[in-house]
Amino acid sequence: MRVAHPRKHPPMRLELRVPAIQLLPGVRIDPLQTLTGRSLEEMLAVVLEGSPSTRDGRTIYRVTLEDGVGISLPLGHFGEIGFHHAAGELQVTAPALAAMFLQNLPYQVGAPEIITAMTGNLSRYTLAPPIGATFRLPIGSVSIEVRSG
Repeated sequence: MRVAHPRKHPPMRLELRVPAIQLLPGVRIDPLQTLTGRSLEEMLAVVLEGSPSTRDGRTIYRVTLEDGVGISLPLGHFGEIGFHHAAGELQVTAPALAAMFLQNLPYQVGAPEIITAMTGNLSRYTLAPPIGATFRLPIGSVSIEVRSG
């Protein structure tokens, strides 16, 4: 007989809204693919809820992070951006230079940690949103909406 174990923490849902760069009418480029050789859809494939959609000039990626699951998006020589769901908290990792965009994040727990990586220093922010909270993370021209639970 198999006993089901309830999850301690519900999944977190992220909605990444990335501006589409249009060179000419009908010609769009993916800057991340140009930088890394892989599209954002490829990098997010294991956590995507479905195919991305486009609205208001932005490509929308809906992501679900189960407890203990994370994603890391390499940015070449700039480092990486990462999201990790750890026991109801969301850890956001970004290049240390991006710290000016990430100051005063909602539900932030403590000061950011500095992590040394092969591509340079990274800042890791830990957020503890209440279940059901929806909030936005402004990262440059990309906006990320997070829903816990």
